[in-house]
Amino acid sequence: LPVLLKLDTPHRQNIKTVLELLSHISSRIKSVRIALPLMGLTDRFLSDISVTHRNCALMYIKLGFHIASSEERVYCVTQMLNNFHVIPEEHYTAIFWLFALAASEIDTNNFEDFTYFENPETIEIKLQYLFDIILLRQNCFAETVEPGLNEEFVVSCRNLVQDEPPSAEKLSEMRVGILKYLLKFKSFMNENLIYPHVLVSLMDEHVGCSRLAERDFKHISSEIDFSNMDLVKKLVLLFLGHNKNDDIAPETRRTSLKYHVRTSILE
Repeated sequence: LPVLLKLDTPHRQNIKTVLELLSHISSRIKSVRIALPLMGLTDRFLSDISVTHRNCALMYIKLGFHIASSEERVYCVTQMLNNFHVIPEEHYTAIFWLFALAASEIDTNNFEDFTYFENPETIEIKLQYLFDIILLRQNCFAETVEPGLNEEFVVSCRNLVQDEPPSAEKLSEMRVGILKYLLKFKSFMNENLIYPHVLVSLMDEHVGCSRLAERDFKHISSEIDFSNMDLVKKLVLLFLGHNKNDDIAPETRRTSLKYHVRTSILE
């Protein structure tokens, strides 16, 4: 943390020296499991700092996240979502990736620590990213784009993990964690918002994920307002994908879901 503070110096030579030192530190951290001050790094990331400083703070958060305690991980993602308005959009994928890793560790007893539930826009963004992570499969880190996703998100994930793509088992753990979190907090959210997540999870090839979704699916379905046009539009988009004539950038166009998932939407 003291080294990161030096990045705010106005002197270019000092910044260059600090970056070289940080590069050396990063190499050492990657080769040895060293616990990093995740809470302090999170606070630094969310403070009013330069772009370089924020990027470095996030880099070390990602490096230290896997060996941090559950308390530190929950603190990190909670603070990031509560202060979502200060996070640049280019970091959204990284933030929700971290959130997915810690989702199963968040308890409803910590609900008073959350304020983002009060912001409908934040919830929509969060749920869209979590839905996309649920759709991710290992082949996305090669050259394919999984049905239901868009190229922009997949490329962003590839850039995030770089040469260390997650295993199929790790992705399954993340999907289960996300689903546990959504089902745990469903009483604080409109069921219409999480219905697509549960529906897709019901068709998951991972038994733990599909069984978890099946457990709550009937109850959630009974609470759904299928006359809600926002929900209908989402389900239609999942079924058909974007049309080539839609006025959106090619890299943001979503493909339709897999056949067996589309069949469940019709049912």
